[in-house]
Amino acid sequence: MKNGRVFAINLNNVYCSGMRTLDGVLDFAQHLYPELYQ
Repeated sequence: MKNGRVFAINLNNVYCSGMRTLDGVLDFAQHLYPELYQ
């Protein structure tokens, strides 16, 4: 939760180890810092 907003994250990218871990981290970053991904 950031600034009173809640974001849905694809848990398949977070709980899977390996190549998808980076996808999960990027997913979090894109929702927490959208200004960096415009």
